[in-house]
Amino acid sequence: MNKRLTYIFLLLYLILNGFITFGQELKDITPAKKAQFDQYIELAQIAERSGDMNAQANNLSKAAFILWESNRLYDAIDVFEKAADLYKKLEDYFNLRNLYSNIGLLYSDLQDIDRAKEYFEEGLKLSRQLGQRERIASGLIDLAYLSSALGNFDESNSSLQEALDIALALNNLKLLLNIYGLMASNHKSLNNIAEYTDYQDKYQIIYRSLLAQTERSAASQREVKTLATLKTAQEEVRKQDIELELRNLRIKIAQDNLERAATEALQRESQIKLLEQEKELQEAKIKEQELEKREAEAVFKHQEAVKQRQQTVIYAIIISLILSVIIAIVLFRRYKDNQRSNIILENQNAQIIEKSMELEIAISKIEKQNTQIKQSINYAKGIQQAMMQPPKLLQAYLPESFVFWKPRDVVSGDFYWFRQVDEGFNLKQIFNYEESIVSTEAEEEKNLSNANKLLLAAVDCTGHGVPGAFMSMIGNNLLDEITNKGLSRPDLVLEQLHFGVVSALKQHTTGNKDGMDLSLCLIDKKKKTLTYAGANSPLVYIKNGELIHLKGTSGALGGAQNKITEFELHEISLDSPTYFYMFSDGFVDQFGGPDGRKFLIKNFKDLLLAIHDMPFSEQENILRVTLEGWMGESFPQIDDILIMGFLIDLSEN
Repeated sequence: MNKRLTYIFLLLYLILNGFITFGQELKDITPAKKAQFDQYIELAQIAERSGDMNAQANNLSKAAFILWESNRLYDAIDVFEKAADLYKKLEDYFNLRNLYSNIGLLYSDLQDIDRAKEYFEEGLKLSRQLGQRERIASGLIDLAYLSSALGNFDESNSSLQEALDIALALNNLKLLLNIYGLMASNHKSLNNIAEYTDYQDKYQIIYRSLLAQTERSAASQREVKTLATLKTAQEEVRKQDIELELRNLRIKIAQDNLERAATEALQRESQIKLLEQEKELQEAKIKEQELEKREAEAVFKHQEAVKQRQQTVIYAIIISLILSVIIAIVLFRRYKDNQRSNIILENQNAQIIEKSMELEIAISKIEKQNTQIKQSINYAKGIQQAMMQPPKLLQAYLPESFVFWKPRDVVSGDFYWFRQVDEGFNLKQIFNYEESIVSTEAEEEKNLSNANKLLLAAVDCTGHGVPGAFMSMIGNNLLDEITNKGLSRPDLVLEQLHFGVVSALKQHTTGNKDGMDLSLCLIDKKKKTLTYAGANSPLVYIKNGELIHLKGTSGALGGAQNKITEFELHEISLDSPTYFYMFSDGFVDQFGGPDGRKFLIKNFKDLLLAIHDMPFSEQENILRVTLEGWMGESFPQIDDILIMGFLIDLSEN
């Protein structure tokens, strides 16, 4: 009996002190970290005895992080894997996925790439199972870094492309920054200079945007750190109280378990002896009953075997006859059904062949018509682009400028227009088509660079596609005709343009109500002013870091209104560098984002204010990337898009 009690006591001692011994072996950890590690192990031990696997796994994970911070990487992996086994039993795949990612990072630090890849792939599999799109993108980036480190740049880019689609849909700038940076590095290693430059530019754009956000949130973070310090002090006091309670509880549990184990051992010994005696008596009875049963069964089986053989012969004969009759009936009916089916199939095949020939002829006609329509629209696209002057000529007058023009279809209802209107401009030269035909683009650039005044318009016509393109041609021609007469004041030009649209479409008699929205600016470098008038179309400008939004006069041009609209004229002083933006409603009305909503004018103005002091080529690129990210693959473009931006800085003149 003394030996048994000694064994039970030793067993309880080992159970209670197993985790503590493990903690005592960590001699190279700082005293503070070791105390923290021992505390997590004790909490895990208590959770194990109470059957709380979730608390046990959580505390083991915290202990593993202490080992990780102390550079005990292999020990950290062992503890993380123990916690992972518990999360598997609990089917807690969210925490299991996080542990797989941590183990993969540890193996990556140890240069064991194969094991790191194995755990990263398991984590990615769980992220897909849970439908966590941001976690899926992070897992793909982890695998891409491993592939890149092994020199598998194409495999790395394949993982990054899937991650890029998710990051664009989520509009997650941090994910985009990692993706664009690694893609640029991969293409540089593959000597793909064009792709490297493209992804490097996108990386810089996202980097600047995140840097701006970080600077804005720095002040609020400092205040949060102060509150966090106070809360940490309170938690330290609470931690010391809990440690004292745990020590007392552990001693009491050890004493109770020791007494209970000794009593149970004696009870078990008596019960075993009684059970062994009962078992011997029961086995003797069972053997006697089995012998009698086997003798009776032998006689019964012999009699039954004889009867069974006789019945089997009779049943076999009857079943054979029945089956023969059924098979004959089935075969006859199948023969008749096949004859009827063959006749029906022959008739159906003849009809199908006839219909197929008719369908092929109709498809051929439709394809021919579609080809002709596409060729006509593409030809119209060339005509429309030829009517509008290239943005390069606008940069001759306004070097810091861009034109972002994105039709919804092949041709567009949005168009831009500009021309010089200096006092020395000769009307005879306007109508001298021979000279305008032979003039070179270089001469036009020279004239614009020396011009004093410039008229600049952003126009949004009714409709898009082919109808919108017809309206844009009418608007372009009318602007040329009106300004050829020497008229340049924006409000008067809009008034004459209204009458021109009504007259060109005969709207007083036909009932046609098509028209156009328009922003028109006159830049005068001598007076250092910009004069603006708009018809349902705004002008946004930024001066000294402040954004001003001029909405323009309510009322479109055309439509045969009964009352003539008086367009309000605005004059803006150019006494300091000023950034101007003219645009149609296509960008702000575009649906997209995670909720499928419009981009809205407020978000558009915030974006302009954030990027206005960047180079204009970079501004255009940011607008393009933002639009593509907003639409993603789920939302098509709903309208033509036109944005014109330019800087006027006359401080050196």
